[in-house]
Amino acid sequence: MAAWAVTLLCVSCAISTTSRVPQDQSEDPWKKFQRKGGRIEKTQIVQLQDYELSSQDIAQKRNLKLYDQGGYFNCFTHIPVGTQKKQDEIERKASQRVAIARQFILSHWEKHRRGYIRLSFDSVDAYGTSHIFIEPDSNGKWQVIWRGVNISKQLYTLPVIRTVVQDFTENERGELVFKDSDGDEWRRL
Repeated sequence: MAAWAVTLLCVSCAISTTSRVPQDQSEDPWKKFQRKGGRIEKTQIVQLQDYELSSQDIAQKRNLKLYDQGGYFNCFTHIPVGTQKKQDEIERKASQRVAIARQFILSHWEKHRRGYIRLSFDSVDAYGTSHIFIEPDSNGKWQVIWRGVNISKQLYTLPVIRTVVQDFTENERGELVFKDSDGDEWRRL
């Protein structure tokens, strides 16, 4: 599988087909990601405590003192080899952490307050950390900039998120849905 496909899979870029802008239905997901401003580049990883990954330029010259700090959440759900923890306990704790992160993001989005939060997720053979910035753009329009670093030494930036809504239709958790200006869904949390 191509490296870009693995990265798109790793960052769980769920692409919606409900774009308001007419698009070629056969458009390659990778080309769509790039056309809408998504980027993937090689980076030097900075590994912090509790599996948090970052890079030197993750904040892109943002003054993080202007942002409410949501903190870091390790949302791993796979059992580390050699531990005695039970899977349901690990999943419950991860679910609680994600719920706190959702609350922080949605609150800052709705109140138009700058916020910065970091979450690490894992799969069977990979993990990465998402860095989420809730902020106004240079024209004062609110956006979410979602950047992430994975263990493959890749730094990805999703297309600019212009809509954050809570969706209770899939389950009672109230997942947050992140969409671009065309209504294309790029992430769920």
